[in-house]
Amino acid sequence: MFRCSAYREAGGFDPRILAGEEPELCARLRRKGWLIMRIDAPMTIHDAAMKRFSQWWMRAIRSGMGYGQAWSLTRHGEGEGLYRREIWRALIWAGSLPLIGMALAVLVKPALILLWPGLTALQFLRLAVRKGPFASFLSIVGKYAELIGIAWFAVRRLRGRVGGTVMYK
Repeated sequence: MFRCSAYREAGGFDPRILAGEEPELCARLRRKGWLIMRIDAPMTIHDAAMKRFSQWWMRAIRSGMGYGQAWSLTRHGEGEGLYRREIWRALIWAGSLPLIGMALAVLVKPALILLWPGLTALQFLRLAVRKGPFASFLSIVGKYAELIGIAWFAVRRLRGRVGGTVMYK
């Protein structure tokens, strides 16, 4: 629920946004001096009705694209942009860590290829304590899909394309 005057002043929802429309609009509202308040009660249920892994995977790619887009639109605002942490996590866990492990294995010692799966296993165990094994697995695997989405957004942006979406059903 928005105050009409605040919604109009911020320009409403941006139709170019792929995902994360509400946080992006809230960032613009904050920049205009409005206060965002959240009610500590469920207001709706979002049922994505995903039945297959492929649907979940495509939705995670879409999330990565949304992270990249929302960050690029808000990076000059307070807090250095929306989804900055999510982008860094995907870049580190799904991008840098595998590349560093492979580079060390080639350049230093082949056994160092185990660095990447070893650290990933430790991360899995750390998350499993809090979230359970299935959610931990999805959290780790999702970083790869998110990284793909971030890369897709970056390539589309370099080519001058904005908007569009990834369908997952």
